[in-house]
Amino acid sequence: MSDAAPPTTLGETVLGPHLGAAAIALGDEAEAIDRMDEHVELGDGRLVAAGTEEYVYRFRAAAVPRADPDTPVTLRTGDREPVSASVVSADEFDLLVATGRDLGARVARTRAQSRLSFIPLAMRGRLVASLEEAAARDVAIPLALCGLVPIAAPALDGAPPLPSLRLTPNRAQRTVLERVRGSRLHLVWGPPGTGKTTTLGQVVRMLTDAGERVLILAHANVAVDAATLRAADLLAGTGLVEEGAVVRLGTPRLPEVRARAEITPEGILGRRDPALMEALAHARRERDRAVRAVERAAPYDPFAVDRLAAVRREVRSVERRVRDAEGGLIAEARVVAATLSRLVLSRALWEWRPETVVLDEAAAVGVAPALVAALAARHRLVLFGDFRQLPPIVAADSEIAHRWLGRSAFASTGAEEAVDQGREHPGMTLLDTQYRMAREIGEPVSRLAYGGRIATVDMTAVRRIAGRPPFPGERIVLEDTDAVGARAAVDTVVAPGSRFNPISALLAVDRAAAAAEAGSSVAVITPYRSQARLLWSLLRDRDLGERVNAATVHRFQGSESDVVVIDLVDAAPLDRPSRLTAAGDTALRLMNVALSRARGKVIVLLSQTFLEAHQPAASPVVRAWHLLGGAEATRPAVTASQEMPARGRAAALVALMYGSGTRDRI
Repeated sequence: MSDAAPPTTLGETVLGPHLGAAAIALGDEAEAIDRMDEHVELGDGRLVAAGTEEYVYRFRAAAVPRADPDTPVTLRTGDREPVSASVVSADEFDLLVATGRDLGARVARTRAQSRLSFIPLAMRGRLVASLEEAAARDVAIPLALCGLVPIAAPALDGAPPLPSLRLTPNRAQRTVLERVRGSRLHLVWGPPGTGKTTTLGQVVRMLTDAGERVLILAHANVAVDAATLRAADLLAGTGLVEEGAVVRLGTPRLPEVRARAEITPEGILGRRDPALMEALAHARRERDRAVRAVERAAPYDPFAVDRLAAVRREVRSVERRVRDAEGGLIAEARVVAATLSRLVLSRALWEWRPETVVLDEAAAVGVAPALVAALAARHRLVLFGDFRQLPPIVAADSEIAHRWLGRSAFASTGAEEAVDQGREHPGMTLLDTQYRMAREIGEPVSRLAYGGRIATVDMTAVRRIAGRPPFPGERIVLEDTDAVGARAAVDTVVAPGSRFNPISALLAVDRAAAAAEAGSSVAVITPYRSQARLLWSLLRDRDLGERVNAATVHRFQGSESDVVVIDLVDAAPLDRPSRLTAAGDTALRLMNVALSRARGKVIVLLSQTFLEAHQPAASPVVRAWHLLGGAEATRPAVTASQEMPARGRAAALVALMYGSGTRDRI
């Protein structure tokens, strides 16, 4: 018998060293992000939403740094007072921010400064604090998440009955429900179009029917919004939504969520305490008046300055009352949805400790952030994600950072390895039937990325999309850009090392325009940031910026469109594929995400000469080419009469964006 004293803190348990290692990794990430931190020039700012608590603006930029939701930023406009804001979402060219200040309907130009290390430091703080907590806390979930113990098989005996749902689950979805209710940790592998978000909503409904409190988390606001909407829809009739027991914390990205006042703190508090919300709106209006008075005053007007200071103190006082009231909403809630960032930033949410935490898009989240989510759960953690889509992004180059931030829980628990070896994993369920893509698209995607595991149910509405322009009746179109003499170059100006192909971009926009004019939703997807910037500029030039989405692949994970145009860019005189398009896991994930965004039609633009001369046989691009039909499906890009006008316009565009010297290189 050992005489050793029992552990008194988590740090003294077998889990302690792993919590410490994850904290070190987050510290490395924060340092790496700080080294990259800089001002970003923003323009074309537009007010997209206004509430009683905040104003949401969309800004455009040549390139926006990676920023987690809820990251604080400072907007600096000329000599005006700096404005505090927080990130709602950050894409290549769009920065969506929320601020308590009304900046007007338009903001021509401003600068954004941020400390993007704020979130990993907050996560590290939660892990470090957990090391000192009582060892009595159950460590079974985090131990299994770290791969230190096997995931226990679901205990199905005595589990609560499945609820009467508005949507009938298919066989795999029903298996998820049965296994989740008997598990402490369960992984749900949800390939594109397989009803992952619907299944997540069904899990939430099942657990709330059993009396549990559920926290829905995701890395990105869009994913939180989608999960919240589905859960709220499936909770209709239970009274929870109407009672304000379902709360979406933070700043919604989707307008459908902003319109649902019954699930936002603003809307719920507006019903419960209208006087408080009016006091907040009044205080902020007075602050804005005071700011304008100071700007109009003489160089030094003590009265105006004192008035502004007093009003700002009043605003902070009312905002504290609103935060306290929001904390009360969390304490009384049965379902709360928020970003992972909000979890570590909100003391009230961190201390809520629900029975179950559901983490969506978990394959895009490192083990360390998933560990933070696990520590927030009393009884159960459920991870939804797809490890054949985009992986976690890590800035630090240390080995410990890649171990804890560059891998997801699907890797740390052994689920990915089991799939690669053709084995079943006892802690994971595969959703194996997809409803999004037409069969001609879905089957190649299944074979390319999922070993043929995913079946397709052809939906009538999806099949109708193929009848619209461009190329009516076609679901797969492979266009050879050699027909128009498209040439690619390496960017040395805006995004050094990235690639662009102006003629290919023009062709992609032409196809997208035809699809949009026919009433289809359209996405133009490319591997390269420089090409995405060209596409975005061309779309704006044709007034298509609000009707067609164009960006790199990363922007589109979690979304879908009727028609997808994939611009692969690579062409002569380049003599090798890039890391993004050559053989390897990265290229496979990018091709999978790009193809699987389409519902009814895919148009792929590529140089067949480049493909045959420079792509290795194992390249996912080559595999996708053959699975989609290969040379038999290729059609001429444009007629010869269109070639020269396209060349002239492309050269002019490149000269405008990159300087005349670049034109000579392509």
